[in-house]
Amino acid sequence: MKKIILVIWISLIVGNISYGQSLEHYVNKALQNNMLLRAKQQRIEQSKQDAKASGIPTDPMLQGGYYISPVSTKAGDMQGQIGVEQQLSWLGTYKAEKSLYQSKVQIQQKSYDQLERTITYQTQIAYFQVKRLNIEKQLYHLEQSNYQKQKEWLTQRLSTAKASQLDILRLQLQIDELSTKIEITQNSIVAQTAVLNRWVHGTDNLEVATDSIWRSITLTQQEIISNPTIQTMDAQAQSLRLQQKWITKNRMPKIRLGLNYTFITPYDNTAMSDNGQDAIMVKLGISLPVFSSKKAKAEHLSVHAQQESLEMRKLDQTRNLRSQWTETSKMLQNKQAQISLLHKQLDTTAKALVLIETAYYAGESTYLEFLRLEEQQLNLRITLAKSQADAHVLYAKLTLLK
Repeated sequence: MKKIILVIWISLIVGNISYGQSLEHYVNKALQNNMLLRAKQQRIEQSKQDAKASGIPTDPMLQGGYYISPVSTKAGDMQGQIGVEQQLSWLGTYKAEKSLYQSKVQIQQKSYDQLERTITYQTQIAYFQVKRLNIEKQLYHLEQSNYQKQKEWLTQRLSTAKASQLDILRLQLQIDELSTKIEITQNSIVAQTAVLNRWVHGTDNLEVATDSIWRSITLTQQEIISNPTIQTMDAQAQSLRLQQKWITKNRMPKIRLGLNYTFITPYDNTAMSDNGQDAIMVKLGISLPVFSSKKAKAEHLSVHAQQESLEMRKLDQTRNLRSQWTETSKMLQNKQAQISLLHKQLDTTAKALVLIETAYYAGESTYLEFLRLEEQQLNLRITLAKSQADAHVLYAKLTLLK
């Protein structure tokens, strides 16, 4: 019996050797292959190009005309005219427009960061579920192998009347139950692997490392202000302020500069010095913001309403994030306490198994009591694997929230 227990512990140690791919591998793969993230990258590039295209004056207008009925002047008949005209906005308008579009790039970048965190979080959840199920399946296989060895050992003792047929039947029931649990766990692994595959956009043949789930987690208070959702709202608020400035600048008068050149046909038999001299006219115009003022006032009120709405949503989101942070951090602390307790219970169970084995050999205990204690040890290991996976998922959520 002691040799069988020793084999089990060696098998568990060897079973913790890592194989398959790590969490970092799948997170990187998910971030590289996710279509929504790629679409966000294109939106960022679009915003950058829009920013480059902003703050540029309109093209100058070239115009010309021909007098079907020439107009007579002192210097001759006007035959045609050609000119160029350029409209310029008020000082600072182009700079305000460019700043507004550059702020939209920041909004898209913060939105990209939030989506990146969400994809990372969902990939972590799927990964730890697959990892936990693989460890459970491994534990079931090891326990089943242990029961098979114990059954062979009891069968040998049966011939010497030192074991009962009832103990062998109990072992067979445990072996059959473990076979069913292995089948159910394998089906769950296939289902959870499909979920993981959906996030990484890879092939269906995914391998997850089955080394120990638990990693040291240090819980520290984080500033919610660094959350990409809050940062996105801050970028939106800045964009609205810049939009207010642009509206103010854009409603100011537009300046028009122009230059016209008029072709003059000279009179015959005229000795005037300016006879036939072409005319050049410089034009200066300014638009009167009569109707645009009403439009600008409505636009200002619209942006102000958006600012008020955004401020309320930011306040609500900040409260929600802080509430989730507190709740999740306490849940993680509870999981850490549970994991610590499970380790102590496993140590105590291992010591109890040694004692009950000695009692069994001395005829002071039944094999059923040993079997029940061994089953309890298996359940504790399964619970430990689940608690460790849950703890890492909670820690991943805290990373998402901060």
